[in-house]
Amino acid sequence: MRASDADRQATAQRLAAALSEGRLDAGEYDDRLR
Repeated sequence: MRASDADRQATAQRLAAALSEGRLDAGEYDDRLR
């Protein structure tokens, strides 16, 4: 099953929050968005 656009957007928002909180570095953030 493929993820919906809403699922991808929600995941991107969670990853952005983790990046801003310092739980991800920029490289890991970029890797996970691909």
